[in-house]
Amino acid sequence: MDKDKFSITDTVLMDYTPLKGDVAEIGCGEGRMTRVLADISRGLKAVEPDRSAIEKAKAVLPDIEFYCRSAEDTGLNSYSFDVVLFSLSFHHVSDMESALSEAFRLLRTDGEIVLIEPEENCELMKICAVFDIEESRRLYEAKKCMSIYDADFYPLRTFEPVWEFADADELHRWLEDYYGGTEEQHLEVDRLLGDKVKDSPLLLDDRLTLISGRL
Repeated sequence: MDKDKFSITDTVLMDYTPLKGDVAEIGCGEGRMTRVLADISRGLKAVEPDRSAIEKAKAVLPDIEFYCRSAEDTGLNSYSFDVVLFSLSFHHVSDMESALSEAFRLLRTDGEIVLIEPEENCELMKICAVFDIEESRRLYEAKKCMSIYDADFYPLRTFEPVWEFADADELHRWLEDYYGGTEEQHLEVDRLLGDKVKDSPLLLDDRLTLISGRL
C-alpha cells in the first residue's frame, strides 16, 4: 500500500516556503509528513498524543525531537516557531479552540498556523465514511472553529494524492486493521468501488486542502 503514489503531498510541503523555517508539527502520527519536514525545515519538533505512534516515528526518524503531548498542551516554548502545522490532525482534536490558542502561543511575530485537512468529496473519504460516521461531523466542527476563531483562515490550495493498493483485498485488509467493521460495511465498500473492485493495482483518489491561519 502506498498512501501517496505520486508524492503529491511531499511536493506541496516542499513548495511551501514558510515550512523551511522552524516548524512545530502537531499530530505527527507515525511520521508520514515528519519525514518530509525533516528534510526541508531549519528546525523541527513533532507532537503526538499516541505513544505507540511516536515510537514508530522515532524508529524511522531518530534525530527528530518527538513529544508525547496533546495539541491543547504541547509543552513547547512560546514564540519559538515560524509555522505550527496540523498534519491531518486538527479535526481529531478534542478541544479545537484551545488547540488553536496553544498554536498561536508557539508562533513568533508574523508566524502562521498551517493545516492540512481532508475533503469529503473523494473516493477514499467516501469509503472511509462507511466505517467512520463521525468523520463528517469532525470536519464540520473544524471548519466552524476556524470560521469563528479570532484569526484569518483561508485555503491556499487543494491537492489530490493517490492511494495505491495491490487490489481490493489489500484495501479490505487495511480497512479491517484501521477500522474493523462488519461484513455489511465491507460489502458496501465493494459497491462503492463498482468496476474498480477488479483493478490491480487499485488506485483511489484522496483530496486534501492546505489552509493558512494568521492573527
